[in-house]
Amino acid sequence: MSVVEAATGTLSADMLDAAQASFVRTFDTVNGGFGGAPKFPAAMSLEFLLRYHHRTGDDMALSIVTHSLDKMANGGIYDQLGGGFHRYTVDAIWLVPHFEKMLYDNAQLARVYLHAFQVTGNEFYKRIAVETLEYIRREMLDESGGFYSTQDADSEGEEGKFFVWSVEEIGEILGDGAGIFVHFDVTAEGNFEGNNILNVKNPVAIAPGSDTKKKLFDVRETRIKPGRDEKVLTAWNGLMLAAFADAAGVFGNDDYLQIAKRNADFLMTEMQNVGRVSHLERWCGKA
Repeated sequence: MSVVEAATGTLSADMLDAAQASFVRTFDTVNGGFGGAPKFPAAMSLEFLLRYHHRTGDDMALSIVTHSLDKMANGGIYDQLGGGFHRYTVDAIWLVPHFEKMLYDNAQLARVYLHAFQVTGNEFYKRIAVETLEYIRREMLDESGGFYSTQDADSEGEEGKFFVWSVEEIGEILGDGAGIFVHFDVTAEGNFEGNNILNVKNPVAIAPGSDTKKKLFDVRETRIKPGRDEKVLTAWNGLMLAAFADAAGVFGNDDYLQIAKRNADFLMTEMQNVGRVSHLERWCGKA
């Protein structure tokens, strides 16, 4: 086993300023995020910029964060009905994702939206953080307290089948769904292989009520869900533990606190062996 020595010294203000300048240079001023396609959420970069703004008051750093968070949360990379973020998009506009959902992505993104809510007071960021954590609680939390690793992109042999919609499907559920068609950019032609990835192209359009979204969500729940990788990774669990612990403090939510504490107990009891922390645990009877 190789041993890597930790770096010594501290980050200088000049180094942090240089990092901020590099993000400004690569920032996509139209679509948010950095660079072109494929496009990844870059949660750590956004977290850095949010903290840079908090330390320096730099408005550009905050603008990069808020513009990126807005575009991602309104895009197809975000699950508009069930919460949580897909892995990345194949385009530069956050529309067509690789539909896999990763625990570590959602842990980091939940915290960025949570911290952006603290800085800006924007309730939209609070909603996205909560919806993401609720997705994790619903789909990725085992009764023993550990978090699963990933939810697959495919179901029934087709990528994204669980998540996409046709005009006819929505019409059968909602009747005259013109309002939701506009809000979620649903057309007869579709935006993904003849179907529609729900995204909010026009955020100022009349938003659907919670009952409308719940109807679509409930119907979607009857579909065959994507597979799930139920191995437990210590580092990824630590990231999600931090997200729930942060949210518990910010929102005063005892349920989130209990999830964080149970996960901590799980990691301390199940992920240690003779005083060493295990990277990976396969459990619940799985090979």
